[in-house]
Amino acid sequence: MPLAVAGQTSATLRLRAVLMVDPNGGGQFEYLDLELRRQDGTGNSELYWVGQDQSGSVVLPLSLGGSPVVELWFTHSAFSAGGVEGGYAQIDDVELLCGPVLFADGFESGLTTHWSADAP
Repeated sequence: MPLAVAGQTSATLRLRAVLMVDPNGGGQFEYLDLELRRQDGTGNSELYWVGQDQSGSVVLPLSLGGSPVVELWFTHSAFSAGGVEGGYAQIDDVELLCGPVLFADGFESGLTTHWSADAP
C-alpha cells in the first residue's frame, strides 16, 4: 500500500488482524508479519505474530525516523505438510493516521522563514 508520510512527525496504523494457525500440527511455524520498508531498502517489523491463533484490533505507532517510509508489507507464512495448509491470515480496515510538521521550530513565530517546507 502506498504511504504518504513525507513531512509527518507521527504516524499510527490501525487495523484488524487475524492469524489462525494450522490445527493439524504445523501451526507453530506460521506467522503474520507487518514490516515497514524504507526508501534506502531497510525495514523493520512493526507486528509479528507466530505459532498461535491471535486476532484483534491493533494500533501501531510507526517509527518514522531515518530513511523515508515508502511501503508496508504484510506477510503470512504457513507451514505446508504434503501440500495441505490449514492456517490463514486476514487484515481488514487498515487506516493510517498522520501528524504533520507545520512549523520547523515547533511553534508559530509569525515569521514565514520558520515554516516547514512541507507545510500545506
